Order: sequence, then C-alpha cells, then structure tokens
Amino acid sequence: MKKLLVIDGYNCMRRAGTFEAALDRSLESARDAFVGYVRGYRARNAAFGEVIIVFDGTGNRGLAKAQKDGGVTIIFSRFGESADEAIKLFVGRNINSHKITVVSDDNYVTNNARAYGAEALSCRGFMKTAEPRRKARPNGLDEKAIDAGTANKINEELKREWRIKGC
Repeated sequence: MKKLLVIDGYNCMRRAGTFEAALDRSLESARDAFVGYVRGYRARNAAFGEVIIVFDGTGNRGLAKAQKDGGVTIIFSRFGESADEAIKLFVGRNINSHKITVVSDDNYVTNNARAYGAEALSCRGFMKTAEPRRKARPNGLDEKAIDAGTANKINEELKREWRIKGC
C-alpha cells in the first residue's frame, strides 16, 4: 500500500514560523519557500511514496492543475472550496488504496482525517521531523560543543578575570 503525506499548505506554513520573513515579502514568496523546504524533506526521506501539499485556491476558476515540483505535488483547491475541504475529500477517496498521513493544526482537517482512518501529524511535529540533520564533524565533535578540557580552561580563565576585577 502506497504511503502518502498530505500537507495543509498555508496552515502549516503559517504555524511553523520559519517562513515569516518570506511571508513579509509576499504570500507567493512564502509559499515557494515552504514548497522548497518540503521538497528538501522529500529528497532526504523516502518514507512516503508521494508528498502532496494542498493550498487554498481562492480566486481560481476550477481546480488548478496539479503541479509536480521535486517529488512534491502541489494542488490548489477549486473556486469556492477550502483546502480543508479538498483534503477531507481527497482522504475520503484515497484511504482504501493508500496509507495516508495528514499534516495540519486545523481540528476540522485532523478530525476528518482520523475519522477516515488516516494518521494526523501536527505542523510542529512535521517541522521537527523535516528539519535537516546536521552532519557530525569528522573528529566526532559537535561544532557547538567543546571537550571537557577546553571547558575547564575557559572556566579557570574566567575565574581569574573575575578575581582580578573583584566580581
């Protein structure tokens, strides 16, 4: 059974906080940044056969043609239909042939997804799993961590400085 990840686009993009600077420029800029982020996740993670992001298509006359972008399918809801409703309908039509996980913080979306038998994941939960992992440095040390000997040297120097200054 093919595994699908369905993301409530604007809901997750706005809840993440990561895309605020892009959102200050424009909604399109933030949407592009979010799609790029999800595309990076998809490239690093093969757990899902397909990743679908559904955005509200306010103003579109009919369903915008689905766009494939780096292994991610982008869908805009039809005119007069919210992304929430489009996700609900999509899950209902595909739950028997796919294992679906829905990413949203919207109770309507997650409750309906669960009612159909899909899994629900919060936007924060998704963002945590989607975050690129830092590679370990060749010497095994984290670039922000220091070894105990260096930490002791720094502490001793600070103590000396504080004694000199009378702290």
